[in-house]
Amino acid sequence: MNATAERRNEEKTTAKTVLIVDALEETRDVLTTALERRGVRALAFPTSKRAAATARTTRPDLVVFDVETETVSPRQALDAFAKDAELDETPIVAIGTARFEAPSGEATFISKPYHFAPLLEKIEAMLREADERR
Repeated sequence: MNATAERRNEEKTTAKTVLIVDALEETRDVLTTALERRGVRALAFPTSKRAAATARTTRPDLVVFDVETETVSPRQALDAFAKDAELDETPIVAIGTARFEAPSGEATFISKPYHFAPLLEKIEAMLREADERR
């Protein structure tokens, strides 16, 4: 294997994974593209059920969750997702129009409407913080 291939393999194994849960395809596409350009592996889903199943097997480094994707209250949506996905200490960026008390200290709230640039900066900062805690 040449040096370039080795670097690519190493990047794949060290790349951070962000799981995105958002009902809007456009939002999923924009976040996925922006994160992948930053070297982050992005997995995007329109519902929390499908995302939770993937989270249990991939163990993402961070979750971006539009809590208004679900028909229940934002708090219930986040609680149910975290339990179903078996996410103990995975940081979560919860996005919504109404602020609510997150179920754990691991969730950060971003209010709608939001701009993608500050959201991406927050995601990158939280990934760095998670690395520092390990």
